[in-house]
Amino acid sequence: MTSRTYPPAIQNSSSAILFMMAAGMVNAVMLSAIKQLSGELHPFEIGFFRCLIGFIVLLPIIWRAGGLAVMRTDRIGLHLLRGALNAGAMLAFFMAVSLAPLETVTAISFASPIFATLLAIIILGERVGLHRWSGLIIGFLGAFLIIRPGSSEFTDFG
Repeated sequence: MTSRTYPPAIQNSSSAILFMMAAGMVNAVMLSAIKQLSGELHPFEIGFFRCLIGFIVLLPIIWRAGGLAVMRTDRIGLHLLRGALNAGAMLAFFMAVSLAPLETVTAISFASPIFATLLAIIILGERVGLHRWSGLIIGFLGAFLIIRPGSSEFTDFG
């Protein structure tokens, strides 16, 4: 088995906080750009260019880590399945951003940890204690309050 080189872990929390803030800002800019561009380009085209730009940005990092050898896997089928599912999710999200109000799509995307936890319970048999159930219920109620299903802006796109 070959040894892999990974980037060093972030050791202080202030760097992690700055990275998260930067990621949030970049994500907001990306979603706004998708919303603006969706009037002229199909969301699949926007997704293609997002992946192309991401690939170009990641090339120096991949090259520095050892080239394509770092991407070698023994489970190519699962790797391809994961890639296809991620591509489908990204394209569906871009389609949602192009059709629905941005605040609605963002609120629904913030509820994704709730759905991930529920799927972990159902599919993986994850054991969940009282604290996590409480968090799930409060999170779901918060998302429900923000999204307001049944309101005119939510049902116009359903």
